[in-house]
Amino acid sequence: MPLVKEEMRESPRGNSMISTYTSCQRKWAWKYLLGFKSTAFNEPLSFGSVIHEAQAVWYEHWDFRRMMAKANEMIRGIKIPEDRRREFRDKVLFTLKTWYTEWGQYEPEEVETLAVEKQVDLTLPNGFIMSMRWDRLLRAKRSREVFVSDTKTTGWSYGNTLRNYMDSAQPMLYILSVKENEPELFKDLSGWRTDCLYVKVLKTKTNHEFGRSEVTRPSPLALEDCRNSYASHTSSIAYALEDVESCMPVSITFPRNFGNCNAYFKPCPYLSICHKIDDPGTPPEHMEIDPWVAERTVLDTFKGVK
Repeated sequence: MPLVKEEMRESPRGNSMISTYTSCQRKWAWKYLLGFKSTAFNEPLSFGSVIHEAQAVWYEHWDFRRMMAKANEMIRGIKIPEDRRREFRDKVLFTLKTWYTEWGQYEPEEVETLAVEKQVDLTLPNGFIMSMRWDRLLRAKRSREVFVSDTKTTGWSYGNTLRNYMDSAQPMLYILSVKENEPELFKDLSGWRTDCLYVKVLKTKTNHEFGRSEVTRPSPLALEDCRNSYASHTSSIAYALEDVESCMPVSITFPRNFGNCNAYFKPCPYLSICHKIDDPGTPPEHMEIDPWVAERTVLDTFKGVK
């Protein structure tokens, strides 16, 4: 099986889009249907993207210098406020160096890489073709078992992150997608493993906790429940496409939108315009229309959904 590394892009058929819809229909409509996105620097998202791209280079070439060079290249390409650029760069490089010292340098002896950042499809019972991306598909050299390996960069403790991730649908989607796309490898698939990288900068001190789960595999019943659940969500989205105004926010205080949205327990970038869903107008100063919106063809992805 050849290594495959593809450009990181968010799919309109992916888990992030569906998860956003199940969390808050209104946010989904603004982000994925209308294409409004914040222009503010998003540190967690940028941090995770750099780590993932740099790790992808490591698992392709087993070359520490190339991994660090990729990280620096990506950092130069991100629009980071100048007063935050140095701290961001230091945090990224610290994370990669520490991860390499604690785990990464031992991986060439323990695993072989079958695929890196490979985008695959998963067909749901309602006919919807869902898209996802494996961080990497690995084979243990001793046991010859195959597993999906995923990295989570987080501001939480690694214990909480691992528990939440193990309870989420994403690992099950990985397993299902391997079964559909690599049936021969699926016979040797032992499940998924996740690496959690928690790094937080406090003034001049950098705290970190790294955790790695055991390779686990969900039961067949759990896998089937996951497929059916996502089929239900995507069928609901197909109906929502016909009536944007029916998309409801999770919890928002009116009048005049001077309240708090409780969807994510943090500020929502659409809070100030949330109530204008039926007449969005032009983006406010802190937002722009995502250039990908024309390529996403969201409507087309839901044609034929039962």
